[in-house]
Amino acid sequence: MPAPHWFFRFLYDRESAAWERRRDEPDQRELVERTADQLADVVAPPGPVADLGCGPGAHALALARRGYDVAGVDGSLAGVLAILVLQHLPHPAAFIAEIRRCLRPGGHLLITAPARDSTPRTSQGLYWRLRAACYLLVPGVVRFYDANSLTRLVQDQGLTVVECTVEPGRVSALARS
Repeated sequence: MPAPHWFFRFLYDRESAAWERRRDEPDQRELVERTADQLADVVAPPGPVADLGCGPGAHALALARRGYDVAGVDGSLAGVLAILVLQHLPHPAAFIAEIRRCLRPGGHLLITAPARDSTPRTSQGLYWRLRAACYLLVPGVVRFYDANSLTRLVQDQGLTVVECTVEPGRVSALARS
């Protein structure tokens, strides 16, 4: 039987408080600066850079001081938006599973993907015409979804779909953890 969510939240809060207390210790500051330098060696400012699992934000602040545009994201999120991202990913199920892992109990995901049936090959914009052509000619290059396939993908990752809507060119699912 897995441990209840409150137990992991309790442990996380304790660990986060310990990081907060240690943030200004010389050894910890040196480690944070060394880590920020390591990323700065391969990513030029302004980035952007995401500090996933940022805790109190020591690494994000160190990168911001170096001129990076930094977004810090920590666990136990109340909500996640993923608008027209899914079709670009080689492993969309893994992406949604990771979102599920980061959502707090009762947290929500609003995810939107291009609709399979409503993105005709003659749609406006060269980008969408090329993507639609690639979809028909080279399977796996791009993924289009309908209400059933998006709902199934989200539910297979342990989320509960609250609502699924189809609009011209897109399908959206609102899900809860």
